[in-house]
Amino acid sequence: MSTPSLAQLQRALSIAEQIQNLEAELAGIIGGGSPATFILRAASKSSAKKGNRTMSAATVARMRASQQARWAKIKGAATAPSKAPATAPKKKGGLTPEGRARLAAKMKARWAARKTGTPALNSSAKPTPVTKTMSKRKAGTKGQPWYAK
Repeated sequence: MSTPSLAQLQRALSIAEQIQNLEAELAGIIGGGSPATFILRAASKSSAKKGNRTMSAATVARMRASQQARWAKIKGAATAPSKAPATAPKKKGGLTPEGRARLAAKMKARWAARKTGTPALNSSAKPTPVTKTMSKRKAGTKGQPWYAK
């Protein structure tokens, strides 16, 4: 980098003097101190506590314990604080192989009964005969549109 010329140095000096004059004027308006301290005071006032929202000690303890448990689970630590005793979770639902075989046998019996038209083992309804669904067309109208008579 080249050295600044005399004109550049004079210009920089005049700008620095202007900055000092403006800072002094600002300090007079604000009531003393440097502008930096004024900015810090304003920031601390804006970040002051607003309202009265506090949590009870029990709530904070409960939140702390649950967060520690979550972190322990993620990190794989063995010492996770928990209130519940360490028991294996109870298995919910599911079919045993014997139960599945029983259901399959009953379904096969129902479908066999339905094919023959006899009532199923546990049904109290009337047997429904297996028939083909009737066409919308009447006999003798083969090849003609539905609106033609």
